[in-house]
Amino acid sequence: MERRLMKANKEKTLDRLSRLEGQVRGIAKMVEANRYCMDILAQTAAIRSAVLGVEKLVLENHAQHCVGDLFLHLLPAGRHGTGA
Repeated sequence: MERRLMKANKEKTLDRLSRLEGQVRGIAKMVEANRYCMDILAQTAAIRSAVLGVEKLVLENHAQHCVGDLFLHLLPAGRHGTGA
């Protein structure tokens, strides 16, 4: 049984990670330019929020596909979807 990110979740996750990468580079430029500390902190807060979004996507995928498939695999034959 494979336990991977499903294609749709993989694309969403990679998109968010790409945006995060850009945000981190932006903060590095802000530090290099001696920007105001509070401006930098505002951007780090945005990154924290974005990381939580990535974690949520991966966890949802895990719950739906990895754990869900595991339970289906462990159910005795004929008991799938009966709610019993």
